[in-house]
Amino acid sequence: MPSENGLMLGKRKIAFNESGITDSSHLGVSVYRWEALQGVEQYRGNVYLFLDTMLAQIFPASSFENSADRESFVEFINNIHAKSLQAGANGEVA
Repeated sequence: MPSENGLMLGKRKIAFNESGITDSSHLGVSVYRWEALQGVEQYRGNVYLFLDTMLAQIFPASSFENSADRESFVEFINNIHAKSLQAGANGEVA
């Protein structure tokens, strides 16, 4: 069972930029390049950013005020991901 305030269930701050996803908590920082993102899925209002087949950044339905807010977030992620991959394909440094 995960610790209540540990790496899996503790509070965290997730930031997005052209380079990737930064996940920060009181225990550490993880940085994932956009190339790691394998897919974005929605299930029961939750949004899953899959970084591997068994690893995802999970944004619970309660993270969003409404479905339009959730859809905007998914669109933002898909756009920044596609933009980053295109920049990499063009030899640009992300």
